[in-house]
Amino acid sequence: MKKTIFLCLMAVILVAVFTIAGMTQGTAAPAPTEQLFKEQCAPCHAGGGNIVNPKMPLKGAPLLTTFAAFLSQVRKPQPPMPTFSPSQISDGQAQKLYDYILKQNKDGWK
Repeated sequence: MKKTIFLCLMAVILVAVFTIAGMTQGTAAPAPTEQLFKEQCAPCHAGGGNIVNPKMPLKGAPLLTTFAAFLSQVRKPQPPMPTFSPSQISDGQAQKLYDYILKQNKDGWK
């Protein structure tokens, strides 16, 4: 009888552990900067270009001279670029995007 209770208790514990483990695996980690660029920027700015206005690519863009200018464009862009609020792209993520774009400009948008 004691062995049966012990086995049942172990089974309940194992089910609980696997359930909790499964729940935490489904929690998404923050996307890396490259993935964030692919999701939020690349639909219009793939390869550093600009499919909406090809005369204004990210390659060599004046808004990349400072992070403040870049952040201003992200928060209050010229149409038709959508606005990205701090809840969509944090200032920290924007800084990482800015650094990523600068690196891509330097490395030739591989």
